[in-house]
Amino acid sequence: VLMALLIAAGKPGALGIKSFPQALIVSTPVVIIYRVFTLSGQVALAHYTHQRPRYLIWAAGTLSFAFSSLALHTPFGYTGYLDRKPGEKTRDARFTLASFAGILTLSGIFMMFGLMTRMTYAETGVTLTLGVLAVMMLPFPLMAGNKIWAWNRAAGVVSGIVGMIPYILFQYGLLGPTAIVTLATFGLMVFAGVMILEMWIVEDKRLKESSAAANADA
Repeated sequence: VLMALLIAAGKPGALGIKSFPQALIVSTPVVIIYRVFTLSGQVALAHYTHQRPRYLIWAAGTLSFAFSSLALHTPFGYTGYLDRKPGEKTRDARFTLASFAGILTLSGIFMMFGLMTRMTYAETGVTLTLGVLAVMMLPFPLMAGNKIWAWNRAAGVVSGIVGMIPYILFQYGLLGPTAIVTLATFGLMVFAGVMILEMWIVEDKRLKESSAAANADA
């Protein structure tokens, strides 16, 4: 609700009696779709790793989101996200990468939805997802990108830089619909690749444990 209100209020000229409800009509479904998509994805990842997810509220991210929406008319930040307890660093980095890829995929979904309906949905949805992604990929504490930093510092720095590029290009009008859908397709491929790799690793580990148990019984 807070995200939808801030996005609507941050639209240029949206604080009028008639214009604010119109802006809210656009921002509300976008935020709902974003929340349902990202939270369900995090819950699925937590369930897959047999962990209980926890929701982290980030005060600085909320203030950044509010300031950028109201003063700069573009959301940059995030209020909080579902997280899992720290585990094996390499596996945490893989799942964090999958989460980033999922958000990138969502930007393409918003773009295609906007092309079929109203471009205001695409603009709002893509700005939201790319802004959240840019902040989350930074390798600082309390941010999801810190898990990649914990696994490999060089990868964490690269992740933070790469996360900023689509957001900046989109803000300057240098990232068109075709490029966004292409990036989203790449994100979907990365997400699928990470999950297939994880399933292969888990299955390989299970087979090795079964083989070791059989040899011990023999």
